[in-house]
Amino acid sequence: MVDYEKHDASSRVEVADTDHITEQESRRVSRKVDWNVLPVFCAVFALQFLDKTALTYTTAMTFFIDTGITQDQYSWMASIFLKATLLTAPPTGILLQRLPLSKFTAFSIIMWGLMVCLHVVCGRNFGAYMAVRFFLGVFESTLSPALMLFTQQYYKANEQGTRTGIWASFATWAGFLGAGVAYGLATAEADGGPGALTMPAWKAFFLFLGCSTIFVGFIFGIFIPDTPDKARFFTARDKVVSKIRTRDNKQELFAKEWKWYQTVDAITDPQVWAASLIAFLAAICTSGITTFYGIMVISLGFMPRTAILLSMVNCWVSPFTIIILYLGDRFRKRSLFAIIPTAVSIAGSCMVWQIPRTLSHRTPRLAGFFLSLSFAVSAITAMSLITTNVAGRTKTTTAQAMFLMCTCLGGFVGPKTWRDGPTYTRAWILIIACNAANICLLTFLYLYYRWQNNRRDRRGGAVPDNKGDLTDR
Repeated sequence: MVDYEKHDASSRVEVADTDHITEQESRRVSRKVDWNVLPVFCAVFALQFLDKTALTYTTAMTFFIDTGITQDQYSWMASIFLKATLLTAPPTGILLQRLPLSKFTAFSIIMWGLMVCLHVVCGRNFGAYMAVRFFLGVFESTLSPALMLFTQQYYKANEQGTRTGIWASFATWAGFLGAGVAYGLATAEADGGPGALTMPAWKAFFLFLGCSTIFVGFIFGIFIPDTPDKARFFTARDKVVSKIRTRDNKQELFAKEWKWYQTVDAITDPQVWAASLIAFLAAICTSGITTFYGIMVISLGFMPRTAILLSMVNCWVSPFTIIILYLGDRFRKRSLFAIIPTAVSIAGSCMVWQIPRTLSHRTPRLAGFFLSLSFAVSAITAMSLITTNVAGRTKTTTAQAMFLMCTCLGGFVGPKTWRDGPTYTRAWILIIACNAANICLLTFLYLYYRWQNNRRDRRGGAVPDNKGDLTDR
């Protein structure tokens, strides 16, 4: 469903149907976006992941001792973040449609950076921590749907999967950075001496992340334009080329009016539900493993600070994600290629589940644990499919809200399954089942897109050079 809106000529680049661009011009504009916009997306998405998972790293420091927080209260602090994101996803989508996209996103980034900094002044007040975590979830709920909209604005449909994979994969690179910083701070605090910290390591960690986020928020607001035709790094010709090269996406991105028929269309669209269910199942795996990562690795016989260092290995998922989505774009079969990392995750989970829990077998079990993390690629692929295949601004916004809400619901369920330690047999069986279900959903999406494309072709409405995973009703 595509919005056909008339736009003010003073704020939009008008393109005549007779305008023509060369492939060289299209590639030049794409490279400009890659160099000027994509790095900022990567940085802010990495910081978002670090900010919302910072609490996990502080458990290896003196956070519990200094704050008096109990394990039960810690669980509430983790869940209130998800509840806030779940509650604010629908209104956030409406605000993203009605307000200037870059300015609203930059404001949200700066505000959640401030929330991260405020962790250090909450003292031993559990209520204060809950309030800070709630508003952290409120402001962070803006980023993923905003970056999906920006990706639609700047890239052709057959480029969106790879670019989504690049900025989304920086969540794992963020884990690499966060683990290194957390290990350094924890070591400095534990060793003492001349290099000892002047404040608890967990406070220094929150301040480092919060100030970094605020800085990047200002960078985002200054350098990322609301729309491509306002980009200072584009020449006048580049703006025309950008408009033409994304025209075949059939995605209207500047409509401000909320159209309820498109909301209904999103809610009744099988591809939106399939992508959202993939996000739900992947989030069950992610939230459980993220919450119990330290306990899991320590149970293999590693020391707590060593467990922090080992989490740096998780970044192998990042290049794997980019490769899978690049191949999906290259052959226009994103949903099929996403089955590969999902199958790898099943294999890794089976290794952790079945290999004996002895000290001599801890290395292959640890290897299986790292392989199991590739389930994240299925959720990133599903997110990229919504970005590419859902047309109409209101429908896109609704689909993104459904995707985010399902992710939050999965985040609630995941940690509840890790209750049969130290083996966590039921948790690993559930992860295997979730991955198997996602393989079925990815296969369904591939077949559904083929059916939709064939039906559209028979009606004479095919979009040139946009087959494969590219469709909407």
